Amino acid sequence: MICGIISSLVILQGICIILYTVVILCYLKGSSDAILILPLIGSASVIFGCYSIRCHALLYGLVLEAFILLVMFLIYIGGRSDIEENINAIIILGNGLNAGNMSPLLINRLNKARDVCFDLKVDKVIVTGGTPKGQDMCAEACVMKRYLVNYGINETSIITETESNSTKENFENISRLISKETRVAIVTDRFHMARASKIASDIGFKKVSKIPAKQDAILAPYYYLREMGCWIMYYVRRIRNEKI
Repeated sequence: MICGIISSLVILQGICIILYTVVILCYLKGSSDAILILPLIGSASVIFGCYSIRCHALLYGLVLEAFILLVMFLIYIGGRSDIEENINAIIILGNGLNAGNMSPLLINRLNKARDVCFDLKVDKVIVTGGTPKGQDMCAEACVMKRYLVNYGINETSIITETESNSTKENFENISRLISKETRVAIVTDRFHMARASKIASDIGFKKVSKIPAKQDAILAPYYYLREMGCWIMYYVRRIRNEKI
């Protein structure tokens, strides 16, 4: 039994090594998006290493590794670009401010939305993000609006949603600003896109396009692991609410 488990794990880790090689080769050939697969493989290998320290945990390590690979793969696939025709509004999700300053992630989202707005001639942009609880500063959406205006977006075409502090609150508040029948395009990072589009659908938006922004490959493992926890928490809360 133990020998069979060990053999299976050795084969699985061999596959991981092969996938590492393929991804690195793709990245070196210019496919920058391929580097985002690394956290899917790497996190599984790390978990395996932790759990394989004690022999009786090998089987649990294999199961957990498979679970993490599956969830992170679904997050990765769910973040692919999917743009429908005739988009009526672009929704840019916030990422939080650091002492009133925008993070590189948020700037990338704004730049992506600006380019799409010009390319597809979208005349309505919604920026989201409130003021962190207990802090006295300008709402994130206002800072985002100021940035877009400085880079050529017409101020009258920008709608600010300034009351939210989570992705779910973003879409709940947006649903009170525009019709749920509006053809919207979400701009956020790829690791965040699957959950964001799922929440938008759960809130009631029927026509949702996905436009992932440029992502920092170095920090991708951290963000994917964090997003996996956010997915679990989202579904736990949904189950609790359904039981009430």
